[in-house]
Amino acid sequence: LESMSKASRVKPTIAEVVVSFHLRQKNPDKAVACLREAIDYWSGKDGEEDEDTLAQVLKMSSKLAIQLKDKSFAAEAYQLYLERADGSDVEALCGLVQALAVVDPERAEQYAQRLTLPDYGHLDAEDLENGSIPKFASAIRKGAEAEDKTTEDKAKKKKKRKPRYPKGFDPENPGPPPDPERWLPKYERSEYKKKMRKRDKNLARGPQGAMVTDEKAFRKTGPSTAQMEVQADPNMTRPKGTRNKKGGKK
Repeated sequence: LESMSKASRVKPTIAEVVVSFHLRQKNPDKAVACLREAIDYWSGKDGEEDEDTLAQVLKMSSKLAIQLKDKSFAAEAYQLYLERADGSDVEALCGLVQALAVVDPERAEQYAQRLTLPDYGHLDAEDLENGSIPKFASAIRKGAEAEDKTTEDKAKKKKKRKPRYPKGFDPENPGPPPDPERWLPKYERSEYKKKMRKRDKNLARGPQGAMVTDEKAFRKTGPSTAQMEVQADPNMTRPKGTRNKKGGKK
């Protein structure tokens, strides 16, 4: 920074960068000194462009003074701005009065007299009290209608794209509707559950190797043979060596 020339160092853009650098380094005194140097340089110039740059530097100085709570420097910046840049700036005049109220109250009263309040003499208090309340609903409705029109216009401007169908699909003859359960896993579909229910009826329950425990599993179905007599088969031949027990001994 010291190697830079004074003409380039006091430019508003460069001065702003230097001030921010000093503030980051926590050196507010150097930041104020930089702006004072720029004010002294541009206040000695008489050109129109020089006055504009002086106004920029003074605005920067007033903001920095408010940030640092330096009332004396703020009063100097506001006073010079009103004298050299714009004497009708109400905001700068209010800032000067606030700064001088702490530093020099007598001068603050003098500048406070320059503050003009708006004139309400042409208004009648009774007429204002008896008058009707202004309606803002119509204005709100108009604004809402304008927004609706803009949204409708945007919707109309959107191009309608034709729907894309799969290859070989005829929209006029679509055929049977697709299965609504096609996205579900196989074990969650209703047809698969019905098949599993039928299969579960014939499955054996119990540990591994267990048999079916149905009562009729080992019984023959049909008429009972408890009261039937056994008939001899005429084709059966008596084995050799057997005797007739009815004859007795001879």
